[in-house]
Amino acid sequence: MDATKLKPTKLHLLIWLGFGSFVAAWVMLPLLKYSKMTTGQIALISISVFLGPVVGPIANPGANAMVAVKWTLGYGAFFALSCLPFIFKASVTEHWKRWAWAFYVFASFLWFFAAWVSLQMYMS
Repeated sequence: MDATKLKPTKLHLLIWLGFGSFVAAWVMLPLLKYSKMTTGQIALISISVFLGPVVGPIANPGANAMVAVKWTLGYGAFFALSCLPFIFKASVTEHWKRWAWAFYVFASFLWFFAAWVSLQMYMS
């Protein structure tokens, strides 16, 4: 079996930005109907989606932020773990290459899903 080296590519950035842009647009639409927020506040929340679960306290500064901070640390560690094989350019077989990519895509999805959940929790 031939071993291939994993390395960070533009596809990693494209996947991450794709998930983030989708979630940012998804959370912006209901916020536009929320009459108490200015367009600047809505833009800040949409951009903050890329920060992950900590977006909830940014949207609602009066709320307790400890839960979101714990979520951010936990999901951040999970996401960083998914990036390690690519950062250290691990030499793996094709089978493990597929698993590494699947893990990265899943971790990216979880990061932005947690941001959406955090925003829903802090805005309700």
